[in-house]
Amino acid sequence: MSLVVLQEVSIGYRGPLLLDEVGCRIDARQRIGLLGRNGAGKTTLMRLIVGEETPDSGEVLVDPATRLSLLPQDVPDDVQGTVAEIIRQGLAADDLQEWQADQQVQQIASRMKLDTDHDFAELS
Repeated sequence: MSLVVLQEVSIGYRGPLLLDEVGCRIDARQRIGLLGRNGAGKTTLMRLIVGEETPDSGEVLVDPATRLSLLPQDVPDDVQGTVAEIIRQGLAADDLQEWQADQQVQQIASRMKLDTDHDFAELS
């Protein structure tokens, strides 16, 4: 089952086409990598997939049950708090008991080798 389908997607930002009739499918449980030189359109492609950009032509189809998000390249200057607090904000913790959210925060921080007590703004 395809989660995301791009059909003949083009975008040019009033200049030469950055993406020219691109087509691809991303299926459930598939792992992909996106490689390319600076300016090749990787970020634009991701913005199209998550709906932050609209193609000049073509179609981006996303399965309605699919949840998409995009991690920005630049860390915002206004993010403040400890690593644990920032991770917790990103969790869909509404359905979790507090101990479950704490456990998820610890697991994520451990996988990323981050100290949960460290101030987020001081990280590189």
